[in-house]
Amino acid sequence: MSEKAKKPEQAKQNVQAGNAVEGGPKNCKADGCKSKIEKFGFCKDHYELFMEGIIRADGQKPLDYEEKLSRFKRNRSKVA
Repeated sequence: MSEKAKKPEQAKQNVQAGNAVEGGPKNCKADGCKSKIEKFGFCKDHYELFMEGIIRADGQKPLDYEEKLSRFKRNRSKVA
């Protein structure tokens, strides 16, 4: 086979492999969460908490987690 004939086959295989997540995490990286990943390795609920600064990027809770979470809930109830 010539070099040109191999390139479309390789491109097709690369696209198919790129669509499938192989070996990567399939669940949310927040502590104890079993939900599927939506954005940045978090489920929908934990992504919102991550964007508000309540949980860290690695999914762990910071030392002042309870304080941040209560402030978030309080502010959220005022808006609704």
